[in-house]
Amino acid sequence: MDAANQNELDLDTEPSLKRQREEPVGKSKIDTQDNFGQPDSLEARDREPSPAVAEVHKRIEDFTQKLCTILDAGKQALSAAHAAWEEQLVQIHENQIEIWQRQLEEIKELESMNDEIGTRLLSAQNVFDRLQPAVAERHLEE
Repeated sequence: MDAANQNELDLDTEPSLKRQREEPVGKSKIDTQDNFGQPDSLEARDREPSPAVAEVHKRIEDFTQKLCTILDAGKQALSAAHAAWEEQLVQIHENQIEIWQRQLEEIKELESMNDEIGTRLLSAQNVFDRLQPAVAERHLEE
C-alpha cells in the first residue's frame, strides 16, 4: 500500500480528520460555515488550529508524557537494581576478603608451629649428635 492510500485510510479512521479532508480546498476569504453550521472565516481559522490539528497535538503531548513517565519509572527501577547489585558485589568482596584473612592467619599459625617444631628438631639433633659419640664409646667398652 502506498503512502497516499495509507494516509487516506488513516484519515478515514479519524472523524475529526475526515471532516477536515471533506472541506472544500479553494475557499475564499468570505465567511463560510464549518461542519457544525457555525459561521467561520478563513482568517479566524488561520489564527487557531483546526480541531484535528489540536487533537493530534494533544495526542503528541499525551504520548510524550506517557513516555516520560515510563522513562522515569525505568530509570528508578534501574537505579534501584544498580544499587542492589553494587551492594551485593561489595558484600561478596568483603566475604572473600574475610575468608582470605582467615586463611592468612591459619598459614601464619602453621608457619609459627612449623618454625617451633623445626627448632625443637634441630635442638634434638644437636643433643643426639653430642650423645652419639658417648653411646658409641659405651658400646665399644662393653
